[in-house]
Amino acid sequence: MNIIVSYPSQCITTHHNASQVLLAYLMKLRNASADDMLHVVQGKRACADPNPGFMLQLDAWQHMGFTCDRQHAAYGQTVRMMEV
Repeated sequence: MNIIVSYPSQCITTHHNASQVLLAYLMKLRNASADDMLHVVQGKRACADPNPGFMLQLDAWQHMGFTCDRQHAAYGQTVRMMEV
């Protein structure tokens, strides 16, 4: 499957937000990790650089089976890590 990774980058916020949405989409589509999909996206757009907190959330989302389950251990662990 070929996916064209192209989006405007008028400002830093735009390319951060666009890469974050794209990462989540690709993760679920390909059942892949955030790190793996970040490498794919950065191969096309080197400026893609989601913040570490969002990457933690994506990892938790993957461990929860791409759902949001507040009872899942990954959810609680991520919340605790974000509070630090």
